[in-house]
Amino acid sequence: RFLDQYFEKLTEIKALMEKVDKYVQKKGYLQTPFKHRRPLPNIYNVDDDYARGEASRQALNTLIQSTSSCWALMALAELNSVLIEGGFGSGIVFMQHASITLDVPPGEEKDVTDIAKRIMENPTRVPFHPRVPMLVSVKSATHWQ
Repeated sequence: RFLDQYFEKLTEIKALMEKVDKYVQKKGYLQTPFKHRRPLPNIYNVDDDYARGEASRQALNTLIQSTSSCWALMALAELNSVLIEGGFGSGIVFMQHASITLDVPPGEEKDVTDIAKRIMENPTRVPFHPRVPMLVSVKSATHWQ
């Protein structure tokens, strides 16, 4: 009942799931907007509903996770280039999932924050433009802990 109500309210999600499932059933793999392919041979497993369902769930997860990961990595590379080319003293310390930690010297906070937010929300090298805006929140502290 919960899922029925969920899909009644968010019809686009149900439509995306069905579109992804049809694509994988036809091709036997999922290809992300970044051209990464994940073979999903169990989508054809007529003897095992669980295995077929698992392949369907893996397809949707791959589409979301792989795309967001590539998006973040492309933004990270672009941010690094901009910081170096701009002569900033700031640098990337590490990345965990889609979170980036920067070491920013005093006086660069505003510029680097603006640049990082702009690039993370819309990297110039991505091969597509999503219909849903990528929103980024920025936080600062004097120590990363």
